Amino acid sequence: MTNQPRQAEDDLGFMKALVHDQGSDTGSFGIIYMSAGALYGLQCLLNSALLSGTIAVADFA
Repeated sequence: MTNQPRQAEDDLGFMKALVHDQGSDTGSFGIIYMSAGALYGLQCLLNSALLSGTIAVADFA
């Protein structure tokens, strides 16, 4: 029973360390994640334009 308060302090310390960690990996991951989302969004817009006929496609057959 005496171990529980110490365990709670250790857990809170770990959570604070996670929140306050400002490593350089976090920023670069955000940039890569945003870039991937922007490219996927562009792909979705182009596909919808192709399917709706807004962009004409040459018939090669």
